[in-house]
Amino acid sequence: MKPQVKQKLKIFYSLTMCFISLFCIVTCSLAWFARNENVNGTGMSVTVQKSGGLLGVEFFVENKNVESGFLWAADQNSVTLGKYDLLTNDYRILVKVYVENTFEADSLKFVARTSTDYFLGDGNHNLLPVLNADNVTSAGYTNALSSVVGFYALQSADFTSSSNGYTVNGLATIENNLKNFIVDTETTNGDGTTTTTTSVSSSVNVGTAYLSDDTYTASDGTTTNCKSMFLLVTYDKGLMTRVFTANLGNKNITNVDAIPFAYDFTLSIEPTNA
Repeated sequence: MKPQVKQKLKIFYSLTMCFISLFCIVTCSLAWFARNENVNGTGMSVTVQKSGGLLGVEFFVENKNVESGFLWAADQNSVTLGKYDLLTNDYRILVKVYVENTFEADSLKFVARTSTDYFLGDGNHNLLPVLNADNVTSAGYTNALSSVVGFYALQSADFTSSSNGYTVNGLATIENNLKNFIVDTETTNGDGTTTTTTSVSSSVNVGTAYLSDDTYTASDGTTTNCKSMFLLVTYDKGLMTRVFTANLGNKNITNVDAIPFAYDFTLSIEPTNA
């Protein structure tokens, strides 16, 4: 990897399909499915099914002019995490979910799931170059976003509302406590040394959602008293560093500004006792 690349690593990918729905018969779940199909795409198409307790979902993107600020995304159907950059944080997304008033405090949690069983930072799976629109290679795997993404369920003290968005408080601390699919397990050996084993967890309890009283305004202008909750989706800087450290000798990557990552996970809202 060229020296200048190591100083300012960027990843650009696009979301071309995202589906969000909530079902509330025995359980309720908000599922987010997305996959990168085109490196040069501009965003994702979002479809919201208003059923079983879900009223709506809103996306807020990083406000480049306000530290830790998030603005309501002007195009709610075209939202991306943005480029990863070591020098800025302009890629994070704040997701606001509106649910019916019937849900009680501490009754819902965010859960992330993936079917991917490998980790790009384990030294055995290199970052793949862009070969075609589907990012399918003979290696038998893709650049999985689950290897580098992190989630955080915001609590009451974590955010402050503003006229056109929100400010997330203590972002530096939050980013040190992200939940992700990568699990490190330390084992103490007989000689007193420790061995760290890295594995991928298929299910991650992101955390209990803080429900605050709110008002949801539908597209036709009607308003509904409801509850809302927030989820932060971002890159995990530690995992990102591990991935690129493991790929310092990867000669197949010639343009790190356009490395596609496939969305390989779902996000759900489920009862905390499930």
